[in-house]
Amino acid sequence: MDKITIKSYEQVDLEFTLAGIGRRGLAGLIDSVIQSIFIFILAVLVILYCPVSTNLLKIVAVFICMFGYRFPFEHFCRGQTPGKMIIGIRVIGADGRRPNWRQTLLRTLIGGVDSLGLYALAGIVIFCTPKSQRFGDLAAGTYVIVCNSCTLPTTGMLWLSNLETKGRGQDLRLQKGPITPETLLLIEKFLQRRTGLSEDRRKYISYSLSRRVAGAAGWDLEAITPESSEGLLVGVFTQLTGADSFLEAKKSSWKEIENRFKSARKSLKKLSSAVIQDLIRDYRYILTTVGQARILGGDSQTCSYLNHLVILGHQAFYPSEKNQGKSNGDLFWGFSRVVGRHRGAVALSAMFFFSSSLIAYFAVQNSPQVGFDLVADLFYDFKPESDLHLHEISSLTRPMAAGTIIANNIQVSISGFALGITGGIGTLCVIIYNGLHIGAVIGWMNLQGDGYALWGWIMPHGVTEILAIILACGGGFVIADALWMPKYNSRLESLKVAAIDALMIEVGVMGMLGIAGLIEGFVSPSSLEYPGRIAIVVASTLIWFLYFVGGFWREIKVVDIGRQEFLSAI
Repeated sequence: MDKITIKSYEQVDLEFTLAGIGRRGLAGLIDSVIQSIFIFILAVLVILYCPVSTNLLKIVAVFICMFGYRFPFEHFCRGQTPGKMIIGIRVIGADGRRPNWRQTLLRTLIGGVDSLGLYALAGIVIFCTPKSQRFGDLAAGTYVIVCNSCTLPTTGMLWLSNLETKGRGQDLRLQKGPITPETLLLIEKFLQRRTGLSEDRRKYISYSLSRRVAGAAGWDLEAITPESSEGLLVGVFTQLTGADSFLEAKKSSWKEIENRFKSARKSLKKLSSAVIQDLIRDYRYILTTVGQARILGGDSQTCSYLNHLVILGHQAFYPSEKNQGKSNGDLFWGFSRVVGRHRGAVALSAMFFFSSSLIAYFAVQNSPQVGFDLVADLFYDFKPESDLHLHEISSLTRPMAAGTIIANNIQVSISGFALGITGGIGTLCVIIYNGLHIGAVIGWMNLQGDGYALWGWIMPHGVTEILAIILACGGGFVIADALWMPKYNSRLESLKVAAIDALMIEVGVMGMLGIAGLIEGFVSPSSLEYPGRIAIVVASTLIWFLYFVGGFWREIKVVDIGRQEFLSAI
């Protein structure tokens, strides 16, 4: 199996075994079964106690599959969903720690590409990438590794025995003659590997080594036979190294350290300062020991177990990346600043949206027949005063309607964002499709003389929704830009940096769509008079304009300050 090596903060190599496509596929299958069971139970409950349309159930089911399952489990359960727990794999960050919430969310969002029916593509990507990463892993900088259940070593302690007893001079003596450390090391290697040898090969090697030992010790060579040679080597090794008692002492000590590290991983903050000091001492000891084992010839079983202890200690002391403290102003303006930073991608998204909208608008105006192909049935004869339309939703069901609208809109935004990993082709399709649809609706309603309904019942929430879709697809183009024109040393590094900014845009878009959904679910179906509805359109447009202009100005200001500091330093 493939392995990766990650440097710890103490510059010690942490070795992980990568999970292949087979393990990951099986874990995904188990997760899908669990999700299906959960959705079935949810469907039964909804049908029995809260009858709603099938479309609502589909929207809720997809939303749960994409967010309500993977993100909470991977974030709170150390990078493991139930399927990963059963198979024995988990997600880690590029530094070997548990992935932070940004990495987990980014991985989940881009993983939504898989749920669009591209599982085969995800499998090909995992198979072809050198570190078995899918799109979400590449963008978030994560790996899926095997949770190895390492066992305590049974042999291979000569290097540590000699080290801790300061050696025994340049040679070791057995009765009449010297046994050199090189010969003793050969004996140890043979005893470690003998079970994997054929019987003839095993006898040949043990007989050859026994004759070398006998010659050095001055024994009668004629008394040694192939059948008795292996027992002789075991006796010599045990007598010279005291390996049995030494190994048992070390196994007991290492097992205690392993248990302490596992307990500390659960909650380091709850431990007393004295216990933490002991853990630090244990961690430093294991770091030193694993380095010595690798340099001085420790066997693979010992090195693997010590590597396992180092990883446990590393994860206990460095659980995950914590968010840096930010002022309220930084948090408030962060979304708009990122949008300003990537104004080119947002402008490209807006260009495709409005150009496709204009094409659809004029197509419907010039040929009304086109409207029947592009416009949903709901808008054929949209009359706000009709009992069949949205404004007549009862007050009791408005929260459910708002939730449905929010979930549906977020799915659209996620598609535009996540499909940026296809080099922007998928994002382009999403933005053009939505532009055509919205342009056709506007053209149709104007053609029917329903402009008052458009501005009074659709645009109060439509302004925010349109802007959110443009921004979400702009985030997709940010990812695509990193793939086509990397700005750093490697395309992968550029993708990681761009994906974080794109994620911030998508999270902000979700907030915008939440606001739009509340307006559509509560305000649009209310009895609010027409002037009040127009006031909402104007106010929301003005608020978003001021917010994003303010963020753009702050981003430009920060860039100018950085440029001045750089020039002054030169």
